[in-house]
Amino acid sequence: MGCVPVIIQPAVSQPFEGLLPYDAFSMRFGYNDIPVLHELLRNVSDAEHARLLRGVEKYAPAFNWHDIDGRAYEFVRYGVCRRVRDALCDHLRPLL
Repeated sequence: MGCVPVIIQPAVSQPFEGLLPYDAFSMRFGYNDIPVLHELLRNVSDAEHARLLRGVEKYAPAFNWHDIDGRAYEFVRYGVCRRVRDALCDHLRPLL
């Protein structure tokens, strides 16, 4: 949707976490950060926000199932293959 994801799930793996650099397009916080989250978000610099938005734009196709540019199916296929036959899956690696 064009927004930087804010993730507050320290013990939950995110989709394609082993395949995508989440630090390039999202911010993570712990449960203890919730009371001061508004301050933490306010302190994100414009440059950092712009960097994260570029990451959102770059990696958004990995989560898109609907548009012609969507790559979600490819990421699921590659992720499943890696769980089964890690070394034999390189030809399935999605391009972004």
